[in-house]
Amino acid sequence: MSTKQVTTEITLTVVKHLINGRTDTFIAEATGLAMTQVQDIKVSHGYPELDKMEWSRDALEKRINEPAAAAATPGPTIRAVVPARRHDPARATPRPSDPRLVTSTAREVKPSANELIVAAGNSPKARTRALGVKVAGLLGDLSQRLETEEREQAAQAAEKAANAKRLKRIEELEAELKKLRSKTRSTKTAPPLGAPALEVRKWAKGQGIECPDYGKIPNTVRDAYDAAHVAA
Repeated sequence: MSTKQVTTEITLTVVKHLINGRTDTFIAEATGLAMTQVQDIKVSHGYPELDKMEWSRDALEKRINEPAAAAATPGPTIRAVVPARRHDPARATPRPSDPRLVTSTAREVKPSANELIVAAGNSPKARTRALGVKVAGLLGDLSQRLETEEREQAAQAAEKAANAKRLKRIEELEAELKKLRSKTRSTKTAPPLGAPALEVRKWAKGQGIECPDYGKIPNTVRDAYDAAHVAA
């Protein structure tokens, strides 16, 4: 069974599918290539590192759009020298000699938001750069909002703790005041009751003033008694 010729246009299509996260099976069915051809393009164009694949995509588009390149015989694989980046064993590109197929599961390691923003800032596309600026602004706003909410929550917690402390102190003072009032009532001397009731009744009878023999002496009788004794 003959394999399909790999042109620059087909290579560009495969790279774009890889950037968009398509599986090898999907790419093979969409382009009509054999699985081994898809694997070779992946290894040769920076997979799974997104920045390398985007660089390869731009180089392929430039090659197709150049008049001189359009007249050239299609098909040779672009093996561009990608700008060197710091070695990261976790994201190292598989060697072409590796007998195992490179599967799309490697794309599960997603770049961070900062990495995406930096990549967008380096993009030749104005729209991509503008989107990166917008996302950076939104992330900045979100970060500030979260910091503000955190400060507000901390202030509310501190105020709640202070209120609880004040309420506890008020309860302690009220308990102390209640104790002092109880002690004051128990030690307070009774007010003077005036002349003994028996003496007042005896005086009232001697003066012909009506006064009950039992119970409370009327205030009028006591007032008369007090007035008479003051005058005396």
